[in-house]
Amino acid sequence: MLRRRAFVRRSRKGNLVTVVREHYLRDDIGSGLTLSSSSTSSSDVRVWLGDPLQDAVSDTQAYYLLPDSQVALDHVDLLEHKSVRHVILLQSVLDAVQTQDRDVYTRLRALVEAEPTRFFYVFSNEHHRETYVERIPGESETKRLSRALRTAALWYQQQVESPRRILILSNSADELQQAKQNGLFAQTVHEYASSRQAEVPNLLDVVGLPSDETEVVIDGALQAQLLSAQRSEADQLPAEHLTEEEVEAGFRDGSLVRGVYHSSDEDPFSGYVVVRSSLRTRSRRLLRAPRTVGDLSLGKVASNQEKMNESEAQYEQLLVRGARLLNRAMDTDVVAVRVLPREQWLRPANALAAELDQRAEVSEDADADGAYCEPEPTGCVVAVLRRNWRPYTGCLLPPEDSPSEADTQQQFDDGSGSGQALKKHKKTIGKAASVSVSASVSASRTTGKETAPEAEDQEDRPRELLFVSRDRHIPRIRVRVHSPAKLLGRVLVVRVDRWDRSSPLPCGHYVRDLGPVGDRETETLAVLVQHGIRYEPFSKKVLACLPPKPPQPPHKSTASASSSAPPFQPSEVPVTAELLETRTDLRGLCVLSIDPPGCTDIDDALHARVLPSGRLEVGVHIADVTHYLKPDTAMDQEAAARGSSVYLCDRRIDMLPSLLGTDLCSLHGGVTRLAFSVIWELDADTAEVLAVRFAKSVIRSRHAYTYVAAQQVIDDASRTDEVATSLRVLQRAADLLKEARHRRGGL
Repeated sequence: MLRRRAFVRRSRKGNLVTVVREHYLRDDIGSGLTLSSSSTSSSDVRVWLGDPLQDAVSDTQAYYLLPDSQVALDHVDLLEHKSVRHVILLQSVLDAVQTQDRDVYTRLRALVEAEPTRFFYVFSNEHHRETYVERIPGESETKRLSRALRTAALWYQQQVESPRRILILSNSADELQQAKQNGLFAQTVHEYASSRQAEVPNLLDVVGLPSDETEVVIDGALQAQLLSAQRSEADQLPAEHLTEEEVEAGFRDGSLVRGVYHSSDEDPFSGYVVVRSSLRTRSRRLLRAPRTVGDLSLGKVASNQEKMNESEAQYEQLLVRGARLLNRAMDTDVVAVRVLPREQWLRPANALAAELDQRAEVSEDADADGAYCEPEPTGCVVAVLRRNWRPYTGCLLPPEDSPSEADTQQQFDDGSGSGQALKKHKKTIGKAASVSVSASVSASRTTGKETAPEAEDQEDRPRELLFVSRDRHIPRIRVRVHSPAKLLGRVLVVRVDRWDRSSPLPCGHYVRDLGPVGDRETETLAVLVQHGIRYEPFSKKVLACLPPKPPQPPHKSTASASSSAPPFQPSEVPVTAELLETRTDLRGLCVLSIDPPGCTDIDDALHARVLPSGRLEVGVHIADVTHYLKPDTAMDQEAAARGSSVYLCDRRIDMLPSLLGTDLCSLHGGVTRLAFSVIWELDADTAEVLAVRFAKSVIRSRHAYTYVAAQQVIDDASRTDEVATSLRVLQRAADLLKEARHRRGGL
């Protein structure tokens, strides 16, 4: 079945273009529930959803999970938990996740591909005739995705047999209500985790704080902080976020601007929103809105563009100071901002001005409000367009270092004390937390009454503590834990779940325990997690992409007999006649490498010589990784996710498996390697480039030198061999190029 959709948009040159998109719908897309006769691919066994009746402890847990896109984004840790099985991921959900968070999308795809025993299945509901949902005119994409989820759930409900049910996981009250009206079984993430508490006690910790927190024992300092926020006036609380439609309308009429919030090192509740000065992104969105030529008013578009141009050109950055103006935005979030009238502009705090504006140092007798700074353009966040939450490392906050009630109240004022109220934020980073005390126990201590039995009864109840991140730009996070005593003095990984309007701090859940504070291995893992560096060992799928290890050349040991292990011997790459047909054989050239001491991943080498014509020939040879790394393979995807090798004080985290990174794609001396070569011919007097050629090549490095060893060869006048001559030619070419750069005004 073919669906065709046409709409009009404006090109970059300003021309109106009709775009026609064809959407093919099929009937033969399998549900993944059974191996039907039409599903004969061997991959069906891997993606088969299995039978939850065999894994469930009770009949009430015998269902297939169908999460919505927001659950997939916010609770990917729950889906990764080993106890969660039989999950149906809709294609519409994956597409929505991919547009908002590429990292979460990669983790979901890894669950499908690398966890066959947990039965994760991707259903292409966008291409199935009975589950495809077309967008209604005037309907937002969020509401269309919600309808698509319920449509797919109803279709799956017809495929399964009782008591095997389809369970929709959603934290949206509207979605839950709509699902129940359609006769579907739906739960919030917290309700699902609570139903499995008997078999998986720690699942609630992964989920985080529920919306109803009446059953949570709250730390005394945190309780005072929450009560202070609840006693504040309604006009002191942050405003409700604008809807998607209101934000789009604000972008069209120029009343709102888009930007990225960057908080101060001193105070996560103060910072600047860097406004995107380019109009290209927003103009394209504006011009995509009309569906027909008749609906497109060119005069109105031009007027709107002028308004947006004036708004964005006038302000490159907007000061946002105080929790009320920040409106629950966090560092690096993409936000929509409304510029305040000039009479409401604020002055930046002294520390903030010194950090971000690089102004002259303020004298010590300056007041806390930055009296020597002029008021700056100030904005108010009205919506968070994209959250950039990530895993945060830190530990539980000791109660004695918790903010006072006055400090908390000050976060909801107009920002006059911002930058000063949370001076203790960075001082508490890295401290271990003590066991929190419930509100009743704290009250009993003030009255002198004995309540030890009640305290013991509450030990097994969930507790809410404050978590302080090692990232100064992140505010403290409310975390729910079941066994706080086990987490004291430990470095934890925490993810943020939400930030309620009535809460002064965001809510999150702890993901994992890295180890004790101060331990070297723990602190190293904390650095890796905090910066999003993938350090896990390569999977079997990645290692399966490696070529067979070639034989090593005969070992010529120069080590003493007392050596405990022989030195590393690189493998010899076999060279065949078929390989030489597509590559240039440069093994006769005097190629060598110069790197720091101890370098094992030698990715480049050089050669230089004087040609019979008197010109200089200089060549650079780069290890040809693409000969082994094929596109769209598991190893290619893993290398793209890692980006580069990471060097720490005591270890190296490779981008590629060691067989490639330190052996076959490392240009060791005395072994044949495949490379990509660039060879220049230079003028012997000016080093001007006269000719250049590129080639895939086969090389054989003569020696792998360090910087010091190469300089010693150059300075040794008794050395007249080919290696010494090549190094001196390279030195001569470098001197000529440096001299030419200085003549052009370079440094």
